Amino acid sequence: MEAGARHDYTKLTMIDAFHRDFVTGFKKTSWWEEHKKKERHHLIDNEHAPQDVNLVDVIECIVDGVMAGMARSGDYRYTPFPAELLERAVKNTISMLLDNVKMEG
Repeated sequence: MEAGARHDYTKLTMIDAFHRDFVTGFKKTSWWEEHKKKERHHLIDNEHAPQDVNLVDVIECIVDGVMAGMARSGDYRYTPFPAELLERAVKNTISMLLDNVKMEG
């Protein structure tokens, strides 16, 4: 729920820059470059992936890619995730879950 609520927040917080890039068909990419740096779900190139990347971020990346591809061209272009990123996401998710488990008794 939290990931969905904040997904693509830079489209709103940087709406003027987004619009400038959008009207050029994203030939101008100043907003896009900032978007990839600030949003957690741009993982494919691993350059912008946060150190605490988790499986929620991975799922968000997949959903974003499928929806954007279908909206733009009617097709999804599969791009594999780097193995190191997926391993880090699994370990971080396990840590996140363990940090939130409370044992009683």
